[in-house]
Amino acid sequence: MTREEFESFVLENYSALCDRPWARHPGYQVFRHPENGKWFALAADIPKSALNCGSDELVGVVNLKIDPVVSGSFLTEAGIHPAYHMNKDKWITLELAVVPDETIKLLLEMSFDATKEKKQASR
Repeated sequence: MTREEFESFVLENYSALCDRPWARHPGYQVFRHPENGKWFALAADIPKSALNCGSDELVGVVNLKIDPVVSGSFLTEAGIHPAYHMNKDKWITLELAVVPDETIKLLLEMSFDATKEKKQASR
């Protein structure tokens, strides 16, 4: 999946807001819940060296929030890394060109659910 395909998928399948909050990094896209503004995905092009993969070649990635209980099983898969520049206990980074589309979609759904507004218990 490319960055463009990822963005299209998110905007077509989620009621997401997309913005670019950093003037210094105009290529970074944040996808937010429309009701609470919480991030559920961050897409960017970063150097592979930021993922401890050696080169300074740019790679398209997406950061997604994930339950720490299940993150370990995903971190063993190719193209899935501890989060770039975010809390490594609660976020992971996926290389878009490496991770299968179905895995990206599964983890995106998990991230969306993990960050949506929690329902208040009625009394």
